[in-house]
Amino acid sequence: MIRNLAQDAAYFAARECMVPGATVAEAEEIVNRMLGGLGTRGVVIIVNGGSGLNDNSERISVEVRVPIGQNAI
Repeated sequence: MIRNLAQDAAYFAARECMVPGATVAEAEEIVNRMLGGLGTRGVVIIVNGGSGLNDNSERISVEVRVPIGQNAI
């Protein structure tokens, strides 16, 4: 369940950041909002490989890492 939710959060964050002027903070907010409902801990969010966003970004990637050891039931 966490894996699917992390994939969905990355997808929706990337879609949100497709507009000019979007920020890494906006992507992080979407991911945190989606994963926060489960109380997910230790989430790492990487946008564009850590290079961030600007109006000249040709591609957008959002990677969401969730450590299973901190979140297993």
